[in-house]
Amino acid sequence: MECYGKARNEALTIKNGRAGWRATGLWPVDIMKVLNHLMVTTAAQDSPLTPEEPKIMTPMKDLPLILLETPRAGVDIRKRAEILQKR
Repeated sequence: MECYGKARNEALTIKNGRAGWRATGLWPVDIMKVLNHLMVTTAAQDSPLTPEEPKIMTPMKDLPLILLETPRAGVDIRKRAEILQKR
């Protein structure tokens, strides 16, 4: 743990933090740097020009879509639990 603390103190500096943001093009904002990133350009080339029906990748094909949505409140979680208990 002593080595971790020392390394952390040396690595987590304001200078390194700012350099990380600058390298990604996120601050100061450099839209072209972000958009020209290899992962963004590769994904754009691979995507079809026409939108397709979303493919649900789940072993349960009859899964209600509500179970795939992120619950926002406790009531949403309870609702999903009730659906699963009935299955």
